[in-house]
Amino acid sequence: MKKTQYLLFLIFVIATSFKAQTITVNEANKHLGETITVCAKVAGTYITKGKSKVIYLNLEKPYPDNVFTVVIFEKSADGFDYNPLEFLKNKQICVCAKITLYKDKPQMVVTKQEQISLVK
Repeated sequence: MKKTQYLLFLIFVIATSFKAQTITVNEANKHLGETITVCAKVAGTYITKGKSKVIYLNLEKPYPDNVFTVVIFEKSADGFDYNPLEFLKNKQICVCAKITLYKDKPQMVVTKQEQISLVK
């Protein structure tokens, strides 16, 4: 890892460690616009077809009954060491990002692998 990348990663880790609050997917609507950590099981995954691929990780329940969605655009997914579509399916994860609303459901857009951690 280059010095700059290491420094940015270190800053990210330190910054997110101050955001100690962790919530469930059912509490997400109360935290719209906040950068916070959400932990839940990946109940289903999906990737769009076509030119620009988007990965969807549906938490707690599979689509269309999903309670919360983690979105990873193709450009961001290219930077992952693993294929999030396959690797994260059925795993318990924590995600730190800003909560937004899309079609009346809360979601997070992940831009870096470090925003997702496995729960052991």
